[in-house]
Amino acid sequence: MDRIKQIFECFFIFFIAMCMGASAHAENTIKVVIFGDSLVAGVQLQPPQFYSALLEEKMREVGYTNIDVVNLSTEGLTTSSAQDRVAAVIEQRPDVVIVAFGADDVERGVAVEQIYNNLITLTSKLSQSGAYIILAGIKAPPSLGYTYVKQFENMYQIISSSRKTLLIPDLLAAPLDSAQLTLADGIRPNARGVDVMVENSYRYVDSCVRTKLQAIQYQQDYKAYQNQSLQPKR
Repeated sequence: MDRIKQIFECFFIFFIAMCMGASAHAENTIKVVIFGDSLVAGVQLQPPQFYSALLEEKMREVGYTNIDVVNLSTEGLTTSSAQDRVAAVIEQRPDVVIVAFGADDVERGVAVEQIYNNLITLTSKLSQSGAYIILAGIKAPPSLGYTYVKQFENMYQIISSSRKTLLIPDLLAAPLDSAQLTLADGIRPNARGVDVMVENSYRYVDSCVRTKLQAIQYQQDYKAYQNQSLQPKR
């Protein structure tokens, strides 16, 4: 009987937690900002096909009814020029920021060391805003040589570890020929490639959103507890 009682209590606690989570979903809007270059800016695509639009759609499908995904990505934006846009991202008061840079730097032949330093600065500034940071990596084209490609790939892992961010190793990774996922330039995603990016990233966003909602719920519970404690005792 004790064992059955324990199982019932665990189920009841789980049920209450799920109800609390659903309440948090309904009452709190979570803002996700996409901050990146042409990889996520929607080059040659219609707005409904943009990565930001389809990611928001996916998050709503999995149960987050109050979520707002904002696209602050720009074609041609590099890790250097993006430094001037950080304030605009922070002004959005985001809960989650997906940092997706590298494609436009690689196209310009920027040294990996410089890209690394710029991304370290970007993620550091964004982390100070209190937002959860997701770093989205990509693969450099083999034409740049083994050394560059390997250094570029390792760069994201090093930054993620040092800045304590979540890492998507390769936003465009798929069991398909990459030519099927990109525009004629072989770099920027077509509509099919955007679908792949959404599938590769939404679980990371889900993890951050769940953590954020739990934090909100804890704050609400603590505030309710304090209010109850301040009530005069009869």
